Amino acid sequence: DHLALSPAQTVLPPGMRGGEFDGFCVVDEADSVLIDEARTPLIISKQVPAPANKYRAADTLAENLRDGVHYTVDLKNKAVTLTDRGYKDCERALGVASLFEEPADASGAWAPFILNAVKARELFKRDVEYTVLPDGAGVGIIDSFTGRVLDGRRWSDGLHQSIEAREGIEVSEQSKVIAKVTYQSLFRQFKRLSGMTGTAMSDAAELEFTYGLKVTPVPPALPIARRDYPDVAFKTRDAANRALVKEVVNVGGGTDEGRPCLIGTTSVVQSEAIVAALEAEGIEAELLNALPENAAREGEIVAQAGRPGVVTVATNMAGRGTDILLGGCASTMARLRTRAFLLEDGVLSAEERSFYPPSPPDDYYPCDVDDDAKFMLKDASVALQKEFGEGLTAIRLDEILTVATDTTEGEDDPAHVVKLRDAAQAVKDAFAEELAPEKETVKARGGLYVM
Repeated sequence: DHLALSPAQTVLPPGMRGGEFDGFCVVDEADSVLIDEARTPLIISKQVPAPANKYRAADTLAENLRDGVHYTVDLKNKAVTLTDRGYKDCERALGVASLFEEPADASGAWAPFILNAVKARELFKRDVEYTVLPDGAGVGIIDSFTGRVLDGRRWSDGLHQSIEAREGIEVSEQSKVIAKVTYQSLFRQFKRLSGMTGTAMSDAAELEFTYGLKVTPVPPALPIARRDYPDVAFKTRDAANRALVKEVVNVGGGTDEGRPCLIGTTSVVQSEAIVAALEAEGIEAELLNALPENAAREGEIVAQAGRPGVVTVATNMAGRGTDILLGGCASTMARLRTRAFLLEDGVLSAEERSFYPPSPPDDYYPCDVDDDAKFMLKDASVALQKEFGEGLTAIRLDEILTVATDTTEGEDDPAHVVKLRDAAQAVKDAFAEELAPEKETVKARGGLYVM
């Protein structure tokens, strides 16, 4: 509202501008959002032209500077400071009297360009804090709490462009902050604030101090079946990885009768290292991290993560464990199988189909689809093609699949949705029957083993 140019552009009702939201706010995964992610403020920014040549020159210069000689690094506060020699050598290399002088072309003083270039090399690691997106789409920030790429998010003050220059990709326009608010200030504007999470008790004091929220534990409906084991600390990461692989072997990970294992990691690099270590022991593991080719298969990977012997390695993702069903998720597998059939049957053009990740192989599913279910899928495909012709998009198909597989039946549902729902249900019933014994096997082995 502070950026609005007229009353018609404001969002808050007139009586609440500058005050509180007269509403009720419920935050899912409250500790993750209100505590962990609250360190980073929310900003509104606009794009302004970036002097690409200065970013590249600063990157070349930073490559030749030496830690402890030209600059010092503060890892805790993610900051770098140029030394006196660093300033003098940079000024001599650039041929300027001072790094803080504004040049005639008004492109900005050299100091922030050089500091950001050094930060990009010393403090930001590829596949840890960021990843390079495919097809020249730039640099994507990796959320350290969820492991996902933050779509549309960019670092400000030229840091994003410095990282692009370091990676040798095209330097994009830079962001200029025009409005900023902290998570605390935003959520405090709600008169009634609440949240839910399975891990709030450990942050109870901080939630009450910061937001004035008291934590009330809700007792489980059934006795807690989970067993928590003591933490084990190792001197080196390699020693911890070896122990982790040994533990997977001991519980039968990678075998048809073993326990399913979910391994949480803190970075893309670490997740890939663990997968490689497991492969060296002959254990095939599914990898779920922020890399686009893996993130696109999220539903596919999670759906089977609870099946016997399946080993899944994932970057930390809040709430992810609750989606894993022991024995596998028949609903998600049925949706994937239904979608794969429709794509093979040509309901989408080749261009629209390219937006989807490759369909899982046949051995991903617990059983083959019988002839009756295939006939129903074909009937649904024909109904879709009759309804939309060649105008069906990938987004619209996803919406139809959601209505057909995730919502209850409505009296006004069109024929193609009804047929698709019946076909998907037939596939789900077949998968559920096959997965039921696997669920009992997993329960007998002790359930999902999380490390």
